[in-house]
Amino acid sequence: MPTKLYTKADPKDIEKVIQLLNGIYPVSDIFRNALNKHFMALELKKGATLIKEGETCQYMYFIIRGALMGQTTHKKKKIVTYISVANEFVSSISGMHGMAPTKEGIIAIEPTSLIAFPNEVILQLFEQQFDLNYAFRMLVQQYYQDAQERSHIIRVGNAKERYQYFLQTKPGYIDQIPLEHIASLLDMQPKTLEKIRKQHADLLKKDEENDHYLFRLKKA
Repeated sequence: MPTKLYTKADPKDIEKVIQLLNGIYPVSDIFRNALNKHFMALELKKGATLIKEGETCQYMYFIIRGALMGQTTHKKKKIVTYISVANEFVSSISGMHGMAPTKEGIIAIEPTSLIAFPNEVILQLFEQQFDLNYAFRMLVQQYYQDAQERSHIIRVGNAKERYQYFLQTKPGYIDQIPLEHIASLLDMQPKTLEKIRKQHADLLKKDEENDHYLFRLKKA
């Protein structure tokens, strides 16, 4: 696999992360300087592998543009375990900080722009900065809450409920991400997902026509 080409991150992209973190806990000057110093940028082509299954993860990533998916192999079958989109953090929880091999690969669903912060620097800052400890704990807590909700709806929800879950958690991406990946995430056949998507589109169109009809009646 070709060596990934990391470059200096755009200050505007770093500021986007700082503002997001500020919403969790005020970012100190030391932490801000570390972010500006160590954040690197990475561009991935569609289908490119960010982390291979079995590798260790050396960075915490933030998606500027594009989308990534976690993918694992079970009985020779590729299964999508999550989909992350713009303005979300992503890393390998099982392989984070290089402590253990990751149980899932991370792949670009479409051309994707990332900025990356080295895990070794994060570990150093953990010993110095309370704000990073708190912010990171909140991010991990949110990750597990999202994973728990995703697991619950996929296990107990019917196909339409799983589809609605994706619409709510990834608004605007149902027509952007290949249906095969969404279907794998939601544990259904692509043809089932396509059928539900068409039914949903037809229902929205009918509601729009009814609203337009009622509007005309009020003006009459």
